[in-house]
Amino acid sequence: MRDYQQMHCHQGKVTKGSHVWLLPGANEKQCEVWKHALTCKGIRMVTVFPAEEYCCYRNDHYSINLTRQADFQQLFSQLSSAGLEPHNVIHLLNQGRFNSRPTSEVYNSFYSVIWLAAAQADNSANPRGFFIVSNNTHMVLGTEQMAAERAMLMACIRVIPQEYPQIYCKNIDIDDSEQDTLKQETFELFYTEINRETDERMIAYRNGMRRKPTYQRMTHSMEQRSLLPKQGGVYLVREDWAALV
Repeated sequence: MRDYQQMHCHQGKVTKGSHVWLLPGANEKQCEVWKHALTCKGIRMVTVFPAEEYCCYRNDHYSINLTRQADFQQLFSQLSSAGLEPHNVIHLLNQGRFNSRPTSEVYNSFYSVIWLAAAQADNSANPRGFFIVSNNTHMVLGTEQMAAERAMLMACIRVIPQEYPQIYCKNIDIDDSEQDTLKQETFELFYTEINRETDERMIAYRNGMRRKPTYQRMTHSMEQRSLLPKQGGVYLVREDWAALV
C-alpha cells in the first residue's frame, strides 16, 4: 500500500555551468516562461514545442511532431552538430491542463518521454538528468483530479534508468496546472528539487510541502478489516444462482 510522507524542504546544491538543458514544453509561451526563469539561474537552455512539422527557428528554439520518433532523433543530431547536445532534459508536456484529445495525452505522457530518453542516450556524450514535471499525476491529499493517462509516467520512470543506466530519471509532480504562467514559489521548489542529490524517483509538492511515496505492508488482518461491513454503508446483495442449479 502506497502513501505519501510529508517532509520539510532543504536547499540543494545549485547547478550552473556550460552544460545545455533541453526544455520540451506544451507551447511556445510555456517554453519562454520556464526558459527565462532557468536562464536567470545561469542555465543554458534549448526549447522545443509541439507542431505539425519539424523546424529549427534558432539554434536554441525548435518545433517537433510528437507523433514522429524520427523528429526526436533529428533534434538531438542537429543539436550535437551545433555543439549544443543536451546533458539534461526538463520535460514539461505533462504540466498543465488536460488535453481534450486522449491520443495527444498518450504522446505527451508516454511516447515523448521514451523517445526523448532514447535520443538523449544515443546522441549525448554524457547524459545525466531527465526530469519530468507534471500535475494531477499522484493522489496525495485525496482531493486531486487525476489524469489517468499520466499514470504511464510511472512505468517510464522505472524503465528508463534500467535501459539507460547513465540517465537519472525523476518525476516532480506540482499542484500548479497553469501552463503559460509560473509562480515564483513553484519554480523555486522545482529548482531546489533538480539540484537535490538523492535517488528518489517520484516527488510531489502540495501546498509548498515536499512529499515522497512510502510503502506499508498490508497484513492479512488489515485485509480482513477492510472487507467488514461499515456502519451506514450501502451494499448490493444478490442471489447466488449457481447454488440453486
